[in-house]
Amino acid sequence: MLRFVLLLLLPCSLILASRLAAAPLDLKFASYNVRYENYEDQGWRAWPTRLQRLIAT
Repeated sequence: MLRFVLLLLLPCSLILASRLAAAPLDLKFASYNVRYENYEDQGWRAWPTRLQRLIAT
Protein backbone atom coordinates (compact mmCIF):
# COMPACT_ATOMS: atom_id res chain seq x y z
CA MET A 1 0.00 0.00 0.00
CA LEU A 2 2.79 2.42 0.86
CA ARG A 3 4.47 1.66 -2.46
CA PHE A 4 1.22 2.54 -4.27
CA VAL A 5 1.00 5.85 -2.43
CA LEU A 6 4.62 6.76 -3.05
CA LEU A 7 4.78 5.68 -6.68
CA LEU A 8 1.39 6.79 -7.96
CA LEU A 9 -0.58 9.08 -5.69
CA LEU A 10 2.23 11.32 -4.48
CA PRO A 11 3.49 12.32 -7.97
CA CYS A 12 -0.10 12.79 -9.19
CA SER A 13 -0.93 15.02 -6.24
CA LEU A 14 2.18 17.12 -6.83
CA ILE A 15 1.29 17.58 -10.50
CA LEU A 16 -2.28 18.49 -9.59
CA ALA A 17 -1.13 20.93 -6.92
CA SER A 18 1.25 22.68 -9.32
CA ARG A 19 -1.46 22.94 -11.99
CA LEU A 20 -3.93 24.35 -9.48
CA ALA A 21 -1.42 26.90 -8.25
CA ALA A 22 -0.78 28.11 -11.81
CA ALA A 23 -4.42 28.25 -12.92
CA PRO A 24 -6.90 30.98 -11.96
CA LEU A 25 -9.62 29.77 -9.63
CA ASP A 26 -13.27 29.83 -10.63
CA LEU A 27 -15.19 29.44 -7.38
CA LYS A 28 -18.93 28.86 -7.32
CA PHE A 29 -21.30 28.53 -4.41
CA ALA A 30 -24.49 26.52 -4.41
CA SER A 31 -26.86 26.06 -1.51
CA TYR A 32 -29.99 23.94 -1.44
CA ASN A 33 -32.77 23.50 1.03
CA VAL A 34 -33.46 19.75 1.00
CA ARG A 35 -35.60 19.39 4.11
CA TYR A 36 -38.80 18.55 2.22
CA GLU A 37 -37.30 16.71 -0.73
CA ASN A 38 -36.53 13.09 -1.38
CA TYR A 39 -35.34 10.94 -4.28
CA GLU A 40 -38.88 10.11 -5.41
CA ASP A 41 -39.61 13.79 -6.09
CA GLN A 42 -39.01 14.06 -9.84
CA GLY A 43 -39.95 17.71 -10.26
CA TRP A 44 -37.73 20.74 -10.80
CA ARG A 45 -36.66 20.68 -7.14
CA ALA A 46 -35.58 17.01 -7.14
CA TRP A 47 -32.05 16.46 -5.87
CA PRO A 48 -30.85 14.40 -8.87
CA THR A 49 -32.14 17.08 -11.24
CA ARG A 50 -30.44 19.82 -9.24
CA LEU A 51 -27.13 17.99 -9.25
CA GLN A 52 -27.28 17.48 -13.01
CA ARG A 53 -28.06 21.18 -13.53
CA LEU A 54 -25.22 22.22 -11.23
CA ILE A 55 -22.70 19.94 -12.96
CA ALA A 56 -23.86 21.14 -16.39
CA THR A 57 -23.06 24.80 -15.57
